[in-house]
Amino acid sequence: MTDQPPGPGFLPPGQQPEPPIGGPVGAPPPGPGTPPQGFPPTPPPGSGFPSGPPPQEFPSGPPPQGFPPGPPHSYPPQPGSTRPRGRGSIVLGIGITYATFAAAWFCLTFAFTSDALAGPLSTLSAVLPMALIVVGIVLAALPKTTRTGAGILIGIGSAILVAGGLCVALLSGLGR
Repeated sequence: MTDQPPGPGFLPPGQQPEPPIGGPVGAPPPGPGTPPQGFPPTPPPGSGFPSGPPPQEFPSGPPPQGFPPGPPHSYPPQPGSTRPRGRGSIVLGIGITYATFAAAWFCLTFAFTSDALAGPLSTLSAVLPMALIVVGIVLAALPKTTRTGAGILIGIGSAILVAGGLCVALLSGLGR
């Protein structure tokens, strides 16, 4: 005996061959006008039944009860289908960032002009940017203030780019 696998026509003892798709064994092949088995028959044209997918029609007139006002094709979202958007303002977050950096800058510049306030003002100028990063991350994580937190984080990144550009501009202007 050989250890080769059985061929494509091999059937274990006691098993009958399955009829091919399209009809029983020995039946003539279906003609060009007959539908394949397993599908509902298509109605003849002009019988009053639609022959294709139903047309998309939108009702005219006022929307049914429970629907919001708007175009006839606007229906309320299904529960759980969309994630609620965060509230807040990205522009507000960017404004908070630039105001905080301006306050930190003024604290740092006035820290060197006054002996009595030098310590607190220099500490405040270092703490404000660090606190802003923490506040931005916390606000971005909360669902109600996501957009404001994102605005703060965007503002931090843009402020770094602006400060770097100003630094390069001033240094290149001094080299002439």
